[in-house]
Amino acid sequence: MTDGIPAPNAAPNAAPSAAPSPGASAAAPSALADLPSGSTARLVRVEGARAFRRRLMELGLLPGTEVRVVRRAPLGGVVEIEVRRCRLSLRLTEAAGLFVEPNAGGGA
Repeated sequence: MTDGIPAPNAAPNAAPSAAPSPGASAAAPSALADLPSGSTARLVRVEGARAFRRRLMELGLLPGTEVRVVRRAPLGGVVEIEVRRCRLSLRLTEAAGLFVEPNAGGGA
């Protein structure tokens, strides 16, 4: 319509997302818990309870930071990551709240 009111079947305006950085992959972000050992990725988003997000950010897990999956526990449940030359162990449920874009090279 011309008066600024959208038609009933029109899609609502989506909030603009952050512009991808140059060289970023166009693939949708995936959970850190889904990456194989040895792969590297760039952190895009941190989800979870506010206190949990705050603690991870205090440990250096900020959007834009590169992370590497070092290894996984043999029976599952835990993943070890390297971020800013420090190693952290996270439960898979916690790692599922960290969304990353895998690097083109993929390996360390």
